[in-house]
Amino acid sequence: MYRIINGRYPVVMGMVLNAPLLTTGAKTGKPRLVHVVYFHDGTDPIVVASYGGEPKNPQWYYNLKAHPECQFGGEDFIATEITDPDEYARLYALAERVYSGFRDYRVMMAATGGRRIPVFRLSRR
Repeated sequence: MYRIINGRYPVVMGMVLNAPLLTTGAKTGKPRLVHVVYFHDGTDPIVVASYGGEPKNPQWYYNLKAHPECQFGGEDFIATEITDPDEYARLYALAERVYSGFRDYRVMMAATGGRRIPVFRLSRR
């Protein structure tokens, strides 16, 4: 589906789209493939390391931190974690519009004093 629609529309037929993210293992250095929910901010894909609202980050988060070079949807990118509070708030609000589960995860983390759910911008290499 991702390739058919050129990754441009985050929701099709009531489904949240995801695309393949190929990272390099933080510890192993081996390729790791996971499908992640995404949306675009301009031409840049944005991915959220929600891990279903779990109290820890998904493994791909650590992979991107150790090796920001990745492939997304078969194209080469560099991942940058969003750390600016205003930019983070803006992008996370957009993420919540794409998938309402992100709102639930944020509320769960706030209620437990848990982690801030990481957001990454993927820029073309």
